[in-house]
Amino acid sequence: MLLLDEPTNHLDTDAKEALEYALEEYDGGIITVSHDRWFLDKICDTIWELPGDGSLWVWPGNYSEYIKRKESMKNK
Repeated sequence: MLLLDEPTNHLDTDAKEALEYALEEYDGGIITVSHDRWFLDKICDTIWELPGDGSLWVWPGNYSEYIKRKESMKNK
């Protein structure tokens, strides 16, 4: 299990690509916090949302898919 806090901060493009490749090849679980949406789209296949009320929402897909689902729920 890897716990990553803003892993792409202070990395240049080559280092980000190397990190992404290493994480794609990694066979274990990864929990990451990041503001880098492109990185989240490349690495994540499940999003865990902690809305602050003690609940946990689990969303399948990458970050862009999560945002689309959240917007769809708002519009209903």
